[in-house]
Amino acid sequence: MTLSLHDTEHSIIQAYEASMDEAEYIRGQIDYAGCWGFIEGDMIHVYKTDDCSKSALVDLFAHELTHRDEKKLKAKQGEDLAMLNAALCTEAYMMMTKIGG
Repeated sequence: MTLSLHDTEHSIIQAYEASMDEAEYIRGQIDYAGCWGFIEGDMIHVYKTDDCSKSALVDLFAHELTHRDEKKLKAKQGEDLAMLNAALCTEAYMMMTKIGG
């Protein structure tokens, strides 16, 4: 996965090509969580505020990686599902550490 760290709300809203309603929603999420992002192919776009918590960033990355692996997750059960989910969570944590969370 590649990370694209946006330095302004405006930048990530433009990258997402958000409608006015979507832009309002994104700003609300940033106000609530301190970060927002989306996945596009092998790239996760992220904007975070200076006071964004580590847990909010891990949650963001886990959310986007779940979108990436949704089909794989649906196909797994039991121990295989737990192992795949654990790997996804570890990857989310490692991505958070890359951007200084």
